[in-house]
Amino acid sequence: MSHKESHALWHVDNKTSEIRTEVIHEYGEEFLLKSKYSLISTGTELLIARGLVPAELSNTMKVPHMEGDLMLPVKYGYSLTGESPGYGAFHIMHPHQDICIVNRAEAFAIPEGIPLKRATLASNLETALTAVWDGKILPGERALVVGFGMIGSLTARLISQIPGCTVDVYDVSHPRLEYARQFGFNPVEDPYAATEPYDVSFHCSASSGGLQMAIDLLGREGRVVELSWYGVNAINLSLGSDFHSMRKRIISSQVGSIPAAMSPAWDIRRRKKTVFKLLSDPIFDQHITHEISLDEAAECFNEWRTSSPEGLGYVIKYN
Repeated sequence: MSHKESHALWHVDNKTSEIRTEVIHEYGEEFLLKSKYSLISTGTELLIARGLVPAELSNTMKVPHMEGDLMLPVKYGYSLTGESPGYGAFHIMHPHQDICIVNRAEAFAIPEGIPLKRATLASNLETALTAVWDGKILPGERALVVGFGMIGSLTARLISQIPGCTVDVYDVSHPRLEYARQFGFNPVEDPYAATEPYDVSFHCSASSGGLQMAIDLLGREGRVVELSWYGVNAINLSLGSDFHSMRKRIISSQVGSIPAAMSPAWDIRRRKKTVFKLLSDPIFDQHITHEISLDEAAECFNEWRTSSPEGLGYVIKYN
């Protein structure tokens, strides 16, 4: 057994994040992974950093290699890529850390030709792919994505690749709408001015107003796919107008399992392989807009607790 010193991002309390040094030990069935990039999932990770996880979910929301507790302090994160001498390049669910000890069964070999930076999108792209499955969106349908963060942007990307589908994008942030425009999507300043109802909407803004919009703009038998996680935050909705008469539906989407209709033929491993086939397309590089160091990540979280990130996708680059 050997040991090495590593550095990892910890959320100490609801006001402070910091980099901690720790000693890691290497065992026979494990190998050492030198981190290259890890993706910050700002929605989920900010909720955790702000201390807004319901106590009853502190066990349910655990991720592999997490240390501490979601009630804080905690070491958290779930999309990291790295290289191991003699083994190759891998994607793994792991907190933000510069050196990791990885069990062979937990690591997914990154296919040749996919840059390790782009490969960090894998976990969030799994979320977006699962949402598209849950929405059962068909060729030719009209879709609205409310909330153009990382998950919303990846969801819009997948919808745009379905033949005949149109996808409109809304976000309260004008810079994010500008990203949508640069990506080739159709950003809308006022979705309520739409002349036609949407067949399906995907809600990713984690706000009452966003979810209400996603419901209101649906046509008959329309469905909302809810991707937001609210933590302890309560939301208020008005369902007294045409929600029932138009037979609208709200569908919960969560990446932790395969949708029931697909589970006979699909498992987590097959979904992961599909995601990496999608990531062979360089167009996904657009979704990573900022690159920061591990030290800067702690500073960013300390700022983001009181002001939301202006960018879209943030990756930590390791030396």
